[in-house]
Amino acid sequence: LFALLGMFHRVLALQEMAVVMTSGLASLATFVAFGAQFNIAALVALIASSMATLFGAIFYGSRLRNELYKGRTLKKACQEASKASSWPMVDAGIISIVIGVFLYVLGGSVCRAGGVMLTLGGFFGIFANLILTKLSGWLLCNDSGMQKSFPKMLGVKKEEIPNLMQDEKQKYFGPYSGTSVIYGVMGTLERTLGIPTCKRVFPRDIGKERPCIYKQLGR
Repeated sequence: LFALLGMFHRVLALQEMAVVMTSGLASLATFVAFGAQFNIAALVALIASSMATLFGAIFYGSRLRNELYKGRTLKKACQEASKASSWPMVDAGIISIVIGVFLYVLGGSVCRAGGVMLTLGGFFGIFANLILTKLSGWLLCNDSGMQKSFPKMLGVKKEEIPNLMQDEKQKYFGPYSGTSVIYGVMGTLERTLGIPTCKRVFPRDIGKERPCIYKQLGR
């Protein structure tokens, strides 16, 4: 599994496996501390909760790469991935906890051990993802050495990352004239064509009030 993750996720595979191992060891240690009997159901539950934790870590890495393909900087991509992956991480852990509670309440003596392990795995998986995954991702994305080498380290195709600065420059128009030129042209048209500049409506308001100063000036 680690070799498969390393092939596609590169350096993120270390982060993902570290989170899974931390969550799994914490769950196992707490399970033993409670004095519960470890059996085949507990082993299956430990594997299942580890897969749920791995899902959260992989989801974070996937969002990080997607943000990079949108042309975001490494730091900005890390921020967006952290926001987008929070609830999926929590949801994966909550599902494990809910299933674990059902197994403990409705299952037999063998299934209860699996229920306890699944509940603990979901609980520690949430905290491992929210803390370790995001913390390690933040440290990775803020490392100065990663700013140029991140395509290779994160398994991202550099040629598919758009250059937003270059694209924006191609959309600029101009240069534009100053506002004084525009006002000068408008004044010339008003004087030449006799366009009124007041709020009166002609010919409805002719003779109702005294002519304005522009009319007296012949404008």
